[in-house]
Amino acid sequence: MKKLILFSIILILIFSPLLADASLVPCGRHSDSDPDDGINETCSCNICHFWLLAKRIIDFITWNLSIPIAVLALVIGGIILLTSGGNENRVTLGKEILWKAALGIFIVFVAWFLIGGLINTIAKDEWSNAWNNFECKGYHFDTCTWD
Repeated sequence: MKKLILFSIILILIFSPLLADASLVPCGRHSDSDPDDGINETCSCNICHFWLLAKRIIDFITWNLSIPIAVLALVIGGIILLTSGGNENRVTLGKEILWKAALGIFIVFVAWFLIGGLINTIAKDEWSNAWNNFECKGYHFDTCTWD
């Protein structure tokens, strides 16, 4: 149990810079965090920014959190399996970690697919592309103007 707590603290310390630099909120900021991305984050917020925020949160959880954690779990499970030395408990633990990591990634991508379908259904009039290639109809994120 102590190792699990220590491991959790190390993960938090490793991923905290990612959380601080995520720049998830796409509007109402004092300065633009990335002037080259085509989105002026100093604009006041509107409905297009809400959908962009939802997309950024989903992308952050999917790509910046779940993938690295799954890779780490797969590596740990593999190491436990390889260093089991025939110990049946360690073999079982390694296989269980590998299985749960693979299942977790599967669940994340199924959820990503289902959320995409839900967002496309709810906001189909708000943008013109697929939900993961966000482009709000009639709104220019770079100049904060509507057509």
